Amino acid sequence: MNESLLNPVSDAGLDRRWTAVRKAMAGRGVEAIVAQSNNGWLGGHSKWLTDHPATKDYPKTVVFRANDFMTVVDMGPRGGARKLGGSDEVYRGVGEILTTSVAYTDEYQAELVASDIRRRNYKAVGVVGGGALPHRFMTCCRPHAADAGELR
Repeated sequence: MNESLLNPVSDAGLDRRWTAVRKAMAGRGVEAIVAQSNNGWLGGHSKWLTDHPATKDYPKTVVFRANDFMTVVDMGPRGGARKLGGSDEVYRGVGEILTTSVAYTDEYQAELVASDIRRRNYKAVGVVGGGALPHRFMTCCRPHAADAGELR
């Protein structure tokens, strides 16, 4: 485990969480879930799934998959992408990080998420905490994701 993480969750703790989520997803026929957090104080869904909270109140979106590594959409240079392959010691379980700038956050994050869903041809995608997600994110994500399958 990397010493640069503040109060890190153990690998076993993350594995336990991921196993529980995947079991719940299998019971609902969901291939991926979309979760987002927008503050570092409470951590939220992104912290629970990745051990990394949103930072400086900028949103962090996670696409958590039933059978593959996660994709994280975070602040950074617009159009940025880092391939991690799930083996990074800091971003455990993350396959890639996509970045967007502040000016485009809700709409552009939704486009990145929907593109990731379409690329993998998912038919059923769940949304975690949909009532707390920004309206613009949901309205932008829903039509794009619907091209690939059901967003529920």
